[in-house]
Amino acid sequence: MRGPVKKKPISDTSLVPKHSKEVQIPTIKEMELAIGQPIQLWPRYIANAVKTPGNKLGYSAEKHSTEARRVVFAFLINNGVSPTRALQWLLDRKHIKTDCISEFSWIFNLVVNGEYYTPVDVFFHGWICKSRFCKPVFEEQEILRFRSMVKTTATHSVKNLSEAFTSRLVARKHYFKHNFPLTLVCKLLHSKLSPWQYREIVVQRGDATDGLIGRSVPKLSMSRISNGINFKWSSLHAGRAFDPITQSPLADVEMLRTELVLELDEPPIELAHLTEDVSDALINNGILWWKWLNHALGILHYILGKYFGITQVFMFASGSKSPHMWCMDEFLLRQTHAERTSFFKILQDPTQQPWWTSVFSSHCLPFYETMHATFGLPERSRSLAEIVALTYPRFDSGVAIGRSHIHRMPFSVHEKTGRIAIPFLLGRSPKQTSDMPLVDDPHLVARLSEPLRILDCAIQSRAAAFGIEFEPTFSRAYDR
Repeated sequence: MRGPVKKKPISDTSLVPKHSKEVQIPTIKEMELAIGQPIQLWPRYIANAVKTPGNKLGYSAEKHSTEARRVVFAFLINNGVSPTRALQWLLDRKHIKTDCISEFSWIFNLVVNGEYYTPVDVFFHGWICKSRFCKPVFEEQEILRFRSMVKTTATHSVKNLSEAFTSRLVARKHYFKHNFPLTLVCKLLHSKLSPWQYREIVVQRGDATDGLIGRSVPKLSMSRISNGINFKWSSLHAGRAFDPITQSPLADVEMLRTELVLELDEPPIELAHLTEDVSDALINNGILWWKWLNHALGILHYILGKYFGITQVFMFASGSKSPHMWCMDEFLLRQTHAERTSFFKILQDPTQQPWWTSVFSSHCLPFYETMHATFGLPERSRSLAEIVALTYPRFDSGVAIGRSHIHRMPFSVHEKTGRIAIPFLLGRSPKQTSDMPLVDDPHLVARLSEPLRILDCAIQSRAAAFGIEFEPTFSRAYDR
């Protein structure tokens, strides 16, 4: 197959990450000219993913209900756009964040080596495709410049985080040895239908650049978890339920036996400036973001309870910007993957439900009327759909329905911020980022007393409702 026409190298200024809020957002026209075709003729899923600035691209297509960022990047560089220019364009239009930059180096290397397996319609313009492996030709100078850009941007992104974590290693070791409520967290996961011993529990290393370890089979015993936790580990995640006999993940047609997890990690597009990245949220202390989240959690909790009868709801802050809501009623644990997906679609877009008009009038509209003064929202006429987008939350679909997705467990230490994921009650969510204590906070024990009480109350509520008896098994025949 033949590659795209070689482009003249772009200026060296592209190697400098553009983080200023004054940077003009580049237009679609720039890519249309580079590719040689209007966006209307691009593959539909690619066009929909990038047509609106600020539309986040996730690692997978499910992350933000859009196309995976690696596929969009592959499409651009396979159709005449230089890698450096493509990456900078995605950054400037806020489709991606700097904390995922290293992923593009991996994808780029696969493409250069002809090892990237891709949908056929990524070969869109100027290609004769005989296989799903692509190998466009780039000038050596462009390859070096792209790798330099990735390295520079990635270093800029994690430098402060790495320095902060270095100073917290001792505090984190002490926390997991003396303060982390492992038994209570396992009790929260536990039910007759889904014993905690048969749940996948994943432990993540403490540094933002480290990967996941301890995955693929359930931990099965507290000793196996506690013996592994040391100062390098900071974040525990819960995953799939496993068959107790075969130790294999349950099939899609079987009951999931897992809680429904709703993660609110993206603001409305018009309020995207509240959480452009984690560092901005920390600098501004997240006051406005958490004010909007408090409303979003309220309307969601109201809908779940009034219209679905869900009573077992546990909420906690992630240690960063996203609150998590665990829905643990028994009928949810009994759902198959197809049933969970159908249920989640209703929550994603409840506007077609017979009760939505009432919810809109009682929760959405009153909050919208305060947003101009509170959030500096420009006053203009908006459609009903736009008001809904501003007042009803969006969820991470990968967390909610991803077959093998893992989700953070309460009281973990967030791997990027060093803050602890603390539980909270409805109406008493954090008001700002600093309400989530740092692992090296000198008053940490006192600040954890109320979150621990909330966790204990949630466990007692589940036990009273379902007659759950907790078995703190420390060994099994197949755990030796």
